[in-house]
Amino acid sequence: MNMRKMFLYSNNAESFEELMEPFIEFSGGEKAVIAFCCEGAAGWEPYFEDFRELCLYLGAAEVLAVAPVKGTNRLDKTSILNIEKATGIFVTGGNTLNYWSIYCSTEIKELIRKKYFEGIPYAGLSAGSMIAADKVYCSEEGLNEVSTGLELVKNLLVVPHFSEWNMFPTLINDIEIVKPSFAAGIDENACLEITNETSVKVLGEKCFLFKRTENNDYNLKVLRNGDVFEV
Repeated sequence: MNMRKMFLYSNNAESFEELMEPFIEFSGGEKAVIAFCCEGAAGWEPYFEDFRELCLYLGAAEVLAVAPVKGTNRLDKTSILNIEKATGIFVTGGNTLNYWSIYCSTEIKELIRKKYFEGIPYAGLSAGSMIAADKVYCSEEGLNEVSTGLELVKNLLVVPHFSEWNMFPTLINDIEIVKPSFAAGIDENACLEITNETSVKVLGEKCFLFKRTENNDYNLKVLRNGDVFEV
């Protein structure tokens, strides 16, 4: 049985380099080929180059760009091939609705799922983290209905930029709509490392965990670097 790893980041903040190290390691280290998946928004190319430089600095062999054909939610043959070649898939941040449209509502979803369940690590940043779940909701960015995400992890609602953007009210509102078993508010300098979709380890500073009780209330627990919980 493959060990499956998922890394859910809030932002490329101060400790991003350190938090990226295990993703590169599990992607193959010096043999790692990382697919950088974005929404193709204006100005994405310099961001890709910065990310590429970081991955190469951390020891990866290659970083490949994945972006939709301009004005569409479809990937061209080169982008699809780049995902197929990848030993690690990184879905970055931007408009959550756009990311859902590109990577969850097309045939690319099944390609990403196939790669992940074969043991290829998945990493998401902000929107990329949110769409990893079975249910995705983000009314602030146009995703006004609870929609099916990549379904790499179930019963976990992810809210990035938690403390820095004062996302507590948003998370409480979204919990009432999505009704997950768990919700995680991830701070900028933190990451969730998920093993085999069940064991979640906090890396970095802190994460706020909301767990549903038998009475359908939620208990709040603040978790810090190294803390583990099961979903």
